[in-house]
Amino acid sequence: MGVVINPKHLSKYGETKEEQYDNILKSDPTLVKFTQDAKRETGVVQYNNYQLITERMYGTNWLLIGDAAGFLDPIFSSGLFLAIKSAFTATDAICEGTDAAFKQYQKMEMHELKVWQKLVNTWYSGGLFTLMTVGKERMDTSFGRFIGPHMQRHLTRIFTGEAVYKTYSRGFLRFILGPMIRMMKLGRLHNRNISDLAIK
Repeated sequence: MGVVINPKHLSKYGETKEEQYDNILKSDPTLVKFTQDAKRETGVVQYNNYQLITERMYGTNWLLIGDAAGFLDPIFSSGLFLAIKSAFTATDAICEGTDAAFKQYQKMEMHELKVWQKLVNTWYSGGLFTLMTVGKERMDTSFGRFIGPHMQRHLTRIFTGEAVYKTYSRGFLRFILGPMIRMMKLGRLHNRNISDLAIK
């Protein structure tokens, strides 16, 4: 079980990572219901990097779901969606109880996290902001009126999770963030540099 918390609040839960972790679990009435008879078998590991995808998601008597398996970003609202979705998938694997089922679970989770990670990276790379800036400048042109509705439909469906697994939608996103933006710059339809709008 993992905890995502502002470091400023950690000191009130104890001095060591173990004390802080254990006391955080004891401080939440809902978590207490699930952990009051549990025993922590390992030390506590603290990560300060926002993105982390574990290399292994299951083993003897343990299985990772949600942010414990992969934490992608605090800005996007994918965390709860992935936690619930992975919990259902994990339940199926546990019910089947075979190594093949757990391997399939891990394969599916790795795929989902990689897909979402690429999506999150469009935010930090500056590609999404470049697209939004160029779009505002070109929406009233014939090109903007032609591609605008299609772009809005697929982008909203991707970022809400509805179409994030659709090959065409992801391919369309790659096209408009890559070749289309570059071709528009060559055609002098914009003069933006993606790196200028990247989040440092």
